[in-house]
Amino acid sequence: MAHATMTPLHAPAEAGRIDFASRLSARAITAGVLVALTTLGVLMVLGGGFGAWSIGILDAEAVRALGAWFAFWSILAWGLSLFLGSLVSAIACRSGERRDGLLQGITTWAASSVAVTLIACTWLMAALAVGTATPGAVEEMGGRATFWACFIGDVVGLVGALLGGVVGARYEARTVGPVQAPVPAPGGGPLPTTPSPQPT
Repeated sequence: MAHATMTPLHAPAEAGRIDFASRLSARAITAGVLVALTTLGVLMVLGGGFGAWSIGILDAEAVRALGAWFAFWSILAWGLSLFLGSLVSAIACRSGERRDGLLQGITTWAASSVAVTLIACTWLMAALAVGTATPGAVEEMGGRATFWACFIGDVVGLVGALLGGVVGARYEARTVGPVQAPVPAPGGGPLPTTPSPQPT
């Protein structure tokens, strides 16, 4: 004897997708932040190879020696890192909507900015504690040029993150196809169901 079970008529098929999920994916944002931070680390190491910075005691003279080349490279590396991180975040979110890509991008930018700030402050406090950085270096960092460089870096990073989110969403739309919206039942009630026989 067969039993009848109730299954939705509008269940998602293999050929299409129904978007029931939130527009923000924590797992996708986490993946994007990890990619952005790793990319930033790689690019900063590359910048050291090009002579943008060097390892040593961080004092006031060392901060002044960094100059515009270090600032330019840091801003460029930050923008590229956030572009790639937001690209991964938007693709991992699996939504082809442009606004979802923008939302993933700006959230990845915000989370990455907080992470980098915490890492930099923790490193600086540890460096001051062990003597690899001096109070004079901190005073030298407090100039207007540092604040302007940080502001420009934030803007460049935001633009890169938004572009990465849009590109990722477009890539996902081309790969998976447009998202199918669920079809509401007549009168706004629950989706109709139909019995589906199952063998005993």
